[in-house]
Amino acid sequence: DWKVVEANQFPETDRSPYFDLGATMQTMMLAAHGIGLESGPVTSFSQEGVIIQFIFGNNFMICLLMFIPLIGPFLGFFALFNTGTVINAIAIAENYPSAVVLLALFLTPVAWLEYAAYSTAISESIWLIKSFFQKRLKSEFRTACIFISICAILLLIGAIVETLIIFLAS
Repeated sequence: DWKVVEANQFPETDRSPYFDLGATMQTMMLAAHGIGLESGPVTSFSQEGVIIQFIFGNNFMICLLMFIPLIGPFLGFFALFNTGTVINAIAIAENYPSAVVLLALFLTPVAWLEYAAYSTAISESIWLIKSFFQKRLKSEFRTACIFISICAILLLIGAIVETLIIFLAS
């Protein structure tokens, strides 16, 4: 949608918005291949489709980082801290109490879907560490692949719902 590209002050000759989307798709396809799933790119040039892909790609990449043993929980808590900081900044800028804005987020299904996915990722990261020391890493790795798939589904549903909320609000 070149109108969106122009509205964001990208020159008409700049194709970088499509490169970023392509890199996100490639990363997701490689992750799917890594767990034995076949995939192929599905492109969309509709505004809603692009927003869903960006929201999902961002959230899924953060979630995948949370699965990493040892550092995953720290990255997860860092992401949560940054999210809280941004929510607080928005609340202050809009002159709302921070606690009210945070609670309002949890009135949407998006917050609960993302919370479930991120909690699962952090928990599985800890289980992978435990399984390593118990010499059960191979069986736990299969479980981790299942949880990654579940998190991807939760985050995709969340991205669709978030996009619907954005378009209904505007």
